Amino acid sequence: MITFSVFGASLSGAVIFTAALFGIIHLGAGLAVATGAIVLALVAGELRRRSGSLLPAVIVHALFNVGDAFWPRT
Repeated sequence: MITFSVFGASLSGAVIFTAALFGIIHLGAGLAVATGAIVLALVAGELRRRSGSLLPAVIVHALFNVGDAFWPRT
């Protein structure tokens, strides 16, 4: 498995690649949304990889969506 050290944390190459693709497909919604999608994908992907369970990633995604629901729109 290929891993990279980013800000002192070890990240899987597969998670980084998937997060980049997730960000690219969200570019149509704007740069801020795409950046948020990349951060979400990195966190959720690493949670999945390290825990071996999908549940922590699902919980983080749900919390992210709740935060977005209450974020003021311009």
